[in-house]
Amino acid sequence: MMLKSRYWALSLGCIVLMTATSFGLSANTKGAESQIPPFSVPFDTKKVGETYNFTANVTEQLNYAISLEFYIITPNKWSHFFDKKQDPKEFRKLYETLGGTRKTESGDLVPPAVSGVPAKFRVQIINANSKEVLLDKLVDHPGSSAFAYGRSAILATQNMPKGLYNIRIEYLEGAPELDPLHTEISFARAHHGK
Repeated sequence: MMLKSRYWALSLGCIVLMTATSFGLSANTKGAESQIPPFSVPFDTKKVGETYNFTANVTEQLNYAISLEFYIITPNKWSHFFDKKQDPKEFRKLYETLGGTRKTESGDLVPPAVSGVPAKFRVQIINANSKEVLLDKLVDHPGSSAFAYGRSAILATQNMPKGLYNIRIEYLEGAPELDPLHTEISFARAHHGK
């Protein structure tokens, strides 16, 4: 009886292993590499010259935005409970770093020498099947706006029909003051004001 239950457990273990292996193999297929929006990918502000590539699986024809999201502290699912008392001086510094006006000691507002995020990018959107280039543009010092626990800078918006798209972002220039920031590339539906 004990021998029978041991073989049964061994057989069950083999079935579980084969099932897990087949899921693992299917996860490495071309379709699994693409992501359905909205999603984010890490971005390292210290690595000027880096190129970021990802594939978006657009399941609904809409306008989509490629943005950079900058944070002092990377938010998580608990941030709305615990991160409410963040230092306003830190947010002011984030605002100024990303090209906002600054206050002098006398209280005067001084516009930055060049407004926007002190960085330059090349953004491309290419249809993965037809290889048609939907967008290819240089973005220099994109403007930023308040976003959740940080600031967001839109690099590009594009109307995209259903399909697979290769997104390529080249980080051409960046300033050292961006180095301490936590940053992500976001690909999501573009939101328009009323």
